[in-house]
Amino acid sequence: MEDILRNENILLLTVEQVSKILQLGRSTTYELVNSERCPFIVHRIGNTIRIDKASLLESLKKPIVV
Repeated sequence: MEDILRNENILLLTVEQVSKILQLGRSTTYELVNSERCPFIVHRIGNTIRIDKASLLESLKKPIVV
């Protein structure tokens, strides 16, 4: 997983990859990306969901507001 985060050529992540990074279950991650309070950029391309890696990493630097 660290390879994905370090690889500058990878710009978008799958929900499964984000689940592993955030140490959340896949269903919980889907709930997060579908919520209005999602702290990172989500791209919907057809039936697929991709998360912007840069915005995910930036959101992890900020405090989480519940």
